[in-house]
Amino acid sequence: MGSTKFDIENFSKNDFGLWRIKMQVILIHQGLGDALKGESSLLATMSEKEKKDLTKKAKSTIIFCLRDKALREVTREPIVAIIWLKLESLYRTKSVEN
Repeated sequence: MGSTKFDIENFSKNDFGLWRIKMQVILIHQGLGDALKGESSLLATMSEKEKKDLTKKAKSTIIFCLRDKALREVTREPIVAIIWLKLESLYRTKSVEN
């Protein structure tokens, strides 16, 4: 099975709704989608190291797909689910209005 390459435009401030859907698909495809639900919802069968690795990978994937302005808004947040919620609170309404 060959590797799949995803092409997603880094999110700045335009159309958060579409970026959000694409980002969720990428995270799910990479096996990182559960990180968006928060650490407490991760599988009980996972070790603490596996949970940390999963959340680090999800955080780095999201951060890699943000432009500087959006990145500055969430860069200090340590938890992936909080980063995701903060991006939604900052940009979801604004992109719907646009």
